[in-house]
Amino acid sequence: MKKFTFCVVKQHFNLQESGDYTTYGISSNMDSQQLSLVSDVSCDLAFVNALAAKCTRLQLDPIHLQDVILDSLN
Repeated sequence: MKKFTFCVVKQHFNLQESGDYTTYGISSNMDSQQLSLVSDVSCDLAFVNALAAKCTRLQLDPIHLQDVILDSLN
């Protein structure tokens, strides 16, 4: 059985309008190999941690990660 893990990835970006900021993305992994990465999910670390943990707990198929993130932000 496949075992997916979803991890928070800290990222730094710079926007011309607002300058530097720190945000968090989510990577999907299997056997320590990164399968996908959704960047710049949110600047709210607690939100991204909770979402990544839920995806791991429910064993979300990584193909659905972007949809789950979009649904969670709305």
